[in-house]
Amino acid sequence: MKHHRFATWFVLAVMTLFMPCGSFAVQWDGGGDGVRWLDDANWDPNGQPTSNDTVDIFVDGTEVVIDGDAKAFRIRLTDDATDTVTLTITNGGTLLLHDQFGSDETAVTGSTAVINIYDGGTLDSGLDAGCTIQGHLAVNQYGGVVRNVNRMRTDVDWTLSGGSFFLGSRVPTFPANFGLGSPGCSLVVTNSGTLVFTAFANSTNYSLLLGNDCLIDLSGGTLAVNIATGYVPQVGDVYDVIGANAAAT
Repeated sequence: MKHHRFATWFVLAVMTLFMPCGSFAVQWDGGGDGVRWLDDANWDPNGQPTSNDTVDIFVDGTEVVIDGDAKAFRIRLTDDATDTVTLTITNGGTLLLHDQFGSDETAVTGSTAVINIYDGGTLDSGLDAGCTIQGHLAVNQYGGVVRNVNRMRTDVDWTLSGGSFFLGSRVPTFPANFGLGSPGCSLVVTNSGTLVFTAFANSTNYSLLLGNDCLIDLSGGTLAVNIATGYVPQVGDVYDVIGANAAAT
């Protein structure tokens, strides 16, 4: 019997040791003030999510407000196509996704969900490779800064009417593009929104790659080039901005 107990303990220990990172689920229950991400009592189990946690916000009609430092491994907004969940990053709020694991991960998924980013708010990924936003989301960037998001997939509609969106990942060793994946993603730059491309010293640059049925509208706002440290532009340097699929606009 002692042998069997030891074997069982050993199997459980090995399973725990090799459990995939980011598999810990934290659910929003709104048991605190029902609004603020930073209120420990709004989560089940109680306590703010960490960079290891997959965050589920599935309560219909909920608006979760980030007004300080927030982290998550992955965020899932709504599990029902008829529900609506809103995630709002306000002045002083920072959401850091995928702080330490993986490469080019899908960081936010949703269905009929909304993300609002206001002046003073920041959305960032801790991964050098950046992260992906996916699935029936409307992103309204009224201000603030977005960095290290390198791909959108499946009906993400992003309106950049204020603030800055730095395209692609933070280092040139990863794919040098920002992808609007099929189907139906859109990126609209308007008003005071600024879309920022980065040029690196090794001649790598970020361009916009459009999949089928995707739309990009650069008729408003501002396009800017961020010159990375160590790169001195020369006369005659060429910068590619858009690589579009035949079925993209």
